Amino acid sequence: MTFVLDAARPLAAQFRTRQPPRTGSLIVSIFGDSVLPRGGEIWLGSLIRVLAPVGVSERMVRSAVFRLVQDGVLRSRTVGRRSFYALTPSSREAFEASSRRIYTLDGPAWSGRWCLALVAGVAADRRAHVRRELGWLGFGQFGPDVLAHPGIDREALDRVLGDIGCRETVVLLDAAGDAGDAALDRLVHAAWDLDTLAAGYAAFNRLFDPLRDVVRAGVTPADAFFIRIFLVHEYRRVLLRDPRLPDSLLPGEWAGTAARQLCAALYPGLMTASERFIDNAMEGDGGRLPDAHSSVRQRFATGWRGQVARAVPTA
Repeated sequence: MTFVLDAARPLAAQFRTRQPPRTGSLIVSIFGDSVLPRGGEIWLGSLIRVLAPVGVSERMVRSAVFRLVQDGVLRSRTVGRRSFYALTPSSREAFEASSRRIYTLDGPAWSGRWCLALVAGVAADRRAHVRRELGWLGFGQFGPDVLAHPGIDREALDRVLGDIGCRETVVLLDAAGDAGDAALDRLVHAAWDLDTLAAGYAAFNRLFDPLRDVVRAGVTPADAFFIRIFLVHEYRRVLLRDPRLPDSLLPGEWAGTAARQLCAALYPGLMTASERFIDNAMEGDGGRLPDAHSSVRQRFATGWRGQVARAVPTA
């Protein structure tokens, strides 16, 4: 089976220019977006076949999959001469958590309260590690030993502090701070490097905005699938560096808002044709993959709180 791309060709070309190649990250995007909601497991041969049109060779796929298994992102299962792969339970859980950020159109609500994390009590040789772990949760650095977050999930924070052994050494405080205060606005802008983040969103918007009319006019199943995958893959690359600050803390005309709206304009129009491509191109142990979980068609809708198939995310 040969797949020919037209509308998605420029996206594939841009992906190939990246050095080093990010084949593993693209594969994770495919698993999280398209395979996980349809049973979660795919035959390696169909993954190789699917990625060929974007210039990813069989050798590159095998090498990337091997590394993902070694890193605990994927697990393998052999049936006869065929190998099948799925996200591991931990990486599936991670993708399910990130999917609520990726596919939700609404920005987070904010009560006006801040969580301050004071790391002065952490051993000096461990503070950089603690700052990095809190940074992954969306904390910004307000000072050498002070990090802040407007509305952190305290359960998730407690879990991370436990994992890194810092429940007893990181002090957490609750504080108030009004959006619109000039000094606070400057601190927020610097703590989360909003200029760099805005540049990433602007690049995403420039890449995908020209596809609005193309998708509206209709594209082939292969093009629909790859536009969908690259849309999610590129959005995810920027979004996972974004703490998703409340709108009241962001500059006007925020590029991240435009990016969410662009995803909401493109993704639903790709759904039917891309799912037809998955039906024909991807195989699991039982042949054709199961139908997608119904919540997939509600992605990028206001108030989306979707679930994915409970089967057998991340970089």
